[in-house]
Amino acid sequence: MQHAGSDSYRIGARDGVLRIERHGPEPWGKVVQAIPAAALVGRTLEFSAELRGELAPPGERFVTPSGLVAVVHGAPPGAPAILGETVLGQRLGEPELGEGRHGWKVQRLRLEVPEGASRIELGLILGHQGWIELRHPALRPLP
Repeated sequence: MQHAGSDSYRIGARDGVLRIERHGPEPWGKVVQAIPAAALVGRTLEFSAELRGELAPPGERFVTPSGLVAVVHGAPPGAPAILGETVLGQRLGEPELGEGRHGWKVQRLRLEVPEGASRIELGLILGHQGWIELRHPALRPLP
């Protein structure tokens, strides 16, 4: 998915490496996989992967970081069902990937799965000009 409008990202996978590359004007693009969250409510999770890339200045006023991302969706406890689901939390990976050329390095993020969570989107977001690659993604519960 991407911010809006015109096709601005190329996405592909080869030999176990996922790549997203920006070639148009939209300020961010991301690739995600959604997993059910019900069995993980109340747990702390760590999402990690090896990343590399070449990131140039974003070129816009609004800057979205590049790297791992996790978004938790669901309904807040006590909210009327008619209101549907919302974003209950979002986390970005650390250490932050800034401008420049980056060799393979591990980026991690931790997230708490709150009450009411229904799904978790885990993925890779690109908010700079350039490209970023991901390999060896892992998700594990922490004690």
